[in-house]
Amino acid sequence: GTIKDILIGPDGKMAGAIINVGRYLGIGDKDVAVPFAALQLEPRAGGRRIVMDATKEALQSASAFEGYQTKR
Repeated sequence: GTIKDILIGPDGKMAGAIINVGRYLGIGDKDVAVPFAALQLEPRAGGRRIVMDATKEALQSASAFEGYQTKR
């Protein structure tokens, strides 16, 4: 998936991430929320990437994150 947004807790620290989980050709994609602590930085040739210990199927079967309010 792709990190779409970061959730900030009342203490001002990163509390979670909204990940867009896509299915084949973008059909049935949805946003799911995961705790920020579940994300890890992994070294990679030419930089780093963010990973988590979850299968694609687990993320696709997770409940969709239904909106949030942004301050404007």
